[in-house]
Amino acid sequence: MATDATQTEPPAAYTELLDEITRYNAVESATEVLSWDQQVIMPEGGTPARSTQLSTLSSISHELLVDGDVGKQLEVLDDASLTPEQQAVVREVRRKYVRAARVPRDLIEKISTATTEALGAWESAREHDDFAEFAPHLERLVELKRQYAAHIDPDADPYAVLFADYEPCLPLSKAESILDELRETLVPLIEEVRASDTELATDALDGTYDTDTQEDLARDVLELLDYDFDRGRLDTSTHPFTAGNQFDCRITTRFDPEDPLGSLLPTIHEFGHAYYTLGLPDDAFGTPLGDDRDLSVHESQSRLWENHVGRSEAFWELLLPKFTDRFPQADELSARDAYEAVAYTHLTLPTKRLAYI
Repeated sequence: MATDATQTEPPAAYTELLDEITRYNAVESATEVLSWDQQVIMPEGGTPARSTQLSTLSSISHELLVDGDVGKQLEVLDDASLTPEQQAVVREVRRKYVRAARVPRDLIEKISTATTEALGAWESAREHDDFAEFAPHLERLVELKRQYAAHIDPDADPYAVLFADYEPCLPLSKAESILDELRETLVPLIEEVRASDTELATDALDGTYDTDTQEDLARDVLELLDYDFDRGRLDTSTHPFTAGNQFDCRITTRFDPEDPLGSLLPTIHEFGHAYYTLGLPDDAFGTPLGDDRDLSVHESQSRLWENHVGRSEAFWELLLPKFTDRFPQADELSARDAYEAVAYTHLTLPTKRLAYI
């Protein structure tokens, strides 16, 4: 960790704090691996055991953060002379500690258990198109999260409290104003394009595409984008997601024989998450300096790669030979037609969803 010329050794309390937070983050990282396993390869009947495992780990990580020496070390470091990097570490640990210390351990365990059990119910409800199957789990989670928010700040809007877990440096009011501006600008623009006489090759990618071959293409795309398979992997899940750290960051996607973009674009999106994560400094692993900044930064990277790269004509000029090699039925497809078909998927979202962009 960097130091300035006037301080070659950090205070003892800072070194001890790093040791404690590294242990805490190691448990959090193990929890993430078990969660990944549940969504990717765990047998369907494994939920009861996994629920207990994840609940126990959530309790252990909470104890490491709240019941150990972290609070004492933070007090000692209140007036300590620290480098800017060390100040950032202390600031981030303190923010997390203060919030966690207000929440009872048993509530943390309940939230973990409810979340684990809800995942299987959601996957089943999605498959059967039956929201009622998932509704009780959702109601339970909302209630538990309201309790969680009330413990942290009983006088604040519960959603604002929860929002701060993901965006500690961005007030909810600012996020709402940004989204309002985007909605007011984008919805009329999209409607204008829809109503125009512009002819687009919107059906250029219509057809049936073998899902195994789609997976091969997804790997081609990741190699084209220089994804580090020595520190990552590609799997399938009900909903695409990315999990991991700078040493092990895994991507998932899903496949639909009638929608090749349904795997291709999510793969590029998740690559954006992984590329950001894999670029975090190795020597800061386990500390706040080796973690992502917040959800907005993460999504900015995934959306940049998905929309500004994956939906660009220049990208399709590179990808087209690989695409037609995997799918000979598309041998007459041009990069321009593919670009128009991919770009148009933005405009085919239902208006109701567009209102919330």
